[in-house]
Amino acid sequence: MCPTPRGSAAKRGADGMVVPGSATLAASRRARFWNALALKEDNARFLLLALVLLLYMVFGALVFQQLEEENEARERARFHRDFDATLAKLEDEVRAGNVSLARVEDLLYVWGNMTSEGHTKGGRRRWDFAGSFHFVYTVVSTIGYGAASPRTTEGKMFSIFYGLIGCSSGILFFNLFLERIITLLAFIMRARHERKQRQRAAAAAAAAAAAAGSDGTTENSQVGRRGSQDSMEDSSLDAWKPSVYWVMFYLTIASVIVAFLGAVMFMEVEEWNYSDSLYFCFISFATIGFGDFVSAQQPNDFYGPGLHAYRFFNFAILVVGCCCIYSLFNVISITIKQFLNCIIKRSVTCCSRGNCTNAQRRNTVSPSRLHKHSIKRVEGDIDSVYGSETERKLSGELVSMREYISTNKVSLAVMQKQLYETAQLGRGHASSPHPRPAHDERFTPGQVGPLAIASSKLCDSMS
Repeated sequence: MCPTPRGSAAKRGADGMVVPGSATLAASRRARFWNALALKEDNARFLLLALVLLLYMVFGALVFQQLEEENEARERARFHRDFDATLAKLEDEVRAGNVSLARVEDLLYVWGNMTSEGHTKGGRRRWDFAGSFHFVYTVVSTIGYGAASPRTTEGKMFSIFYGLIGCSSGILFFNLFLERIITLLAFIMRARHERKQRQRAAAAAAAAAAAAGSDGTTENSQVGRRGSQDSMEDSSLDAWKPSVYWVMFYLTIASVIVAFLGAVMFMEVEEWNYSDSLYFCFISFATIGFGDFVSAQQPNDFYGPGLHAYRFFNFAILVVGCCCIYSLFNVISITIKQFLNCIIKRSVTCCSRGNCTNAQRRNTVSPSRLHKHSIKRVEGDIDSVYGSETERKLSGELVSMREYISTNKVSLAVMQKQLYETAQLGRGHASSPHPRPAHDERFTPGQVGPLAIASSKLCDSMS
């Protein structure tokens, strides 16, 4: 028998089995701890994109401040000069006792233009660093309140290229957040599912041991325990996916909490009523951005010494709220798709029972033919699809609208399949020594976009 190495804490129990000591258990705990801290590729990509976006917005704020701040100062000085001159003329007429309606209208006209451009007396600057950062965030997040917009030609041209990259990165950030939040919810729900499975397996093992007899032998208990473990392994936990309805429920709760907290903050700081604050939260989180309510637009003295803290929490609330509502919208879209599919299935069933199928025309493609043949052509010889269309066109026959739409569907499916295979090759699945199961590699139309991200991670049984 090999001697036990010095320093090993392995011991033997009363039944002769080797029991790991404290050192072994501590080492396993440390290994699990560091494995939990290790960043996976998806998490690292999400955090890296968040950092890059933050630096990108800081860069954009500095550029827009440089391009727009001087022009804002000139416009502010011009508006104040015109307002002071018009007000002085009106005061002269008041002292002379000969006030004309035209002079009052001129003053109101100048005042209206000055306030609409944000150049009120004592008002905050739109294009300092804080204002520029607020503007670039509305660009990247696609909210677009309209409270501030570039006025110079350079600023307008720069906003085109800045928004092209910024909006694309913002959409990617929302998609990665959607994937991460659904993965987190799936992990929590999977843990609960496994715990329930263990409890059921333990109850089944106890029932089996009680049915086997009251002798209480170790062999019967081991057989019962082994049966419970086999039942757990047969429960197909690897193929388990969380229900889309539970995920929608949790995302709704998270979105409501963030919206209520944000509404309380805006109600206290901006001096809005609670309904307006809640309305502003939804319009902002949904990236609708009407612009009738905009936060952090009052003069700096209005917010007092907590101005910078308020700006930070304002930015944080908007980011978290946009991410939660974006994820909720995509999950709700899955349920809407399930509802539409349910209506279509019931309509087809009712139609088949009533024998209301029309005779197939010569130049149309029936749904059965499209289902049986078009998909096979996509997976097989793609040229045959277009070859058949060429033959029909050369034969002088007219192409029906249904046939034209079905051809476009096949072309879209081909493009999506190419995008999907390219993404799989980019992630190294093709060269991986452990290929994914066949059901994971199967292509189905619709695997591109945020809806596909949510559908692939959720139980979409009705689709």
